[in-house]
Amino acid sequence: MKSRRLANISHVWLVVPWLGVVLAAKRPIRDNSFLWHIEAGHRQAEAGRVLTTDPFSLSFSGQPWRTQSWLLELIYARLGNALAWVGPFVGLMSGLTLLAIGVAVHQKTRSARWTAGVIVWLELLALPYFAPRPVLVSFVFLALLVLVLRTKHLRWAIPLLMWVWASMHGSFILGGGLILLEGLAHRDRRRIMDALAAGFGVSLTAHGWHVWEIVFRFLGSSESLDQIGEWAPPDILSRQVLPFTAVVVAILWVATRGGIPTRALWVVAPFLVFGLSTSRAIMPASLVLIVYVASSNRSGRPNPSEPSVVATVFVVALIVLPLLVSFSGSSQLDPVRFPVAVSSSLLNMPTFHDDVVGGYLIFRGGDPARVLIDDRAELYSDEFIRSVVATRNGTPEWKAFFETYGIEQVLIRKADGLATALQMTPGWTEVASDDEFVVWRTANR
Repeated sequence: MKSRRLANISHVWLVVPWLGVVLAAKRPIRDNSFLWHIEAGHRQAEAGRVLTTDPFSLSFSGQPWRTQSWLLELIYARLGNALAWVGPFVGLMSGLTLLAIGVAVHQKTRSARWTAGVIVWLELLALPYFAPRPVLVSFVFLALLVLVLRTKHLRWAIPLLMWVWASMHGSFILGGGLILLEGLAHRDRRRIMDALAAGFGVSLTAHGWHVWEIVFRFLGSSESLDQIGEWAPPDILSRQVLPFTAVVVAILWVATRGGIPTRALWVVAPFLVFGLSTSRAIMPASLVLIVYVASSNRSGRPNPSEPSVVATVFVVALIVLPLLVSFSGSSQLDPVRFPVAVSSSLLNMPTFHDDVVGGYLIFRGGDPARVLIDDRAELYSDEFIRSVVATRNGTPEWKAFFETYGIEQVLIRKADGLATALQMTPGWTEVASDDEFVVWRTANR
């Protein structure tokens, strides 16, 4: 019998996906929800408890609201506001996601090249989603769950995995659904018990049974979510979505050729529909579906010269981790996305802005009187969000909106319709601007 070697030249392909991880880590910070999560972590650390009411906004201050990512927010706050850690953090979470799926694919194919090819394709799809927002961590837990469900001796880890996931992000509900669907697919009562144990476990997080309230409240804010582009149905022919479209086509092609067992359709069909429902669903759906695409590769039995998964991972990590540390990004806020230059001119008074600016202002620790709205769709009412959008577009209702909320200051993009409306309105003065943003204030202040 031939002995296994640690690695051979074909395993150089396994390094390729990690180069994209380094690129993801180098990008400037553009996610606004990530920013307010840092401040939420500071507030919870100071109070010694999770947030249960809104502490940030002028418009909904004191209203019932529970932060779903309390544990991750505490980690963010501990890492600090300097943001030097963001690049390595994105690289680590992205790498763990690809690594878990890569091991799951390798278990099925026993081919380094096939594994690398599948993960490179997944990475092309995933790069737009590799940002420091909490949902990035949810990808890690979903990928780990996919791997755990295919590894019998790791069944014990499911409740613990789900508990941590529920403390990090509300998408843990996807994990519970996956466990149930796997149980139905394999007619395995143990999986049903695993799902019940996971459901009980997530109810023991800091929110207790209220964790389910967070999920149901979010799911009930569909009209508010309709105002957010990432919750719209994906354009399957757009350049960003094409890698996922290819996954869908591959699933259908493999299924028609009998490459996917009939019982697996219990999992494949729901996640296929889920992935086509919104742009936000593309990434989690792909993490589940791409393993089934890879499983159709039946190239034969494992090659005796093939290294063990553990050895291969070790070799790849030794190559990649120094790259990740050396070339991770400077973790700077994108000045095109955020009003970094002009925000210093703001006074602590009721201010009109959009949800992106709101996340930035919360992070900067300004007075809540300046924060009108951010991206917490589950908090703000549908009517309020529509009014903010209409006001930003400069519709005639903007004056009534300003009067209702006592708006005396405006921080918007120069391209917004409201900027044009303010230029033609006596009593408003431009006090600061840069290439993207402009600050207006009433003449009496």
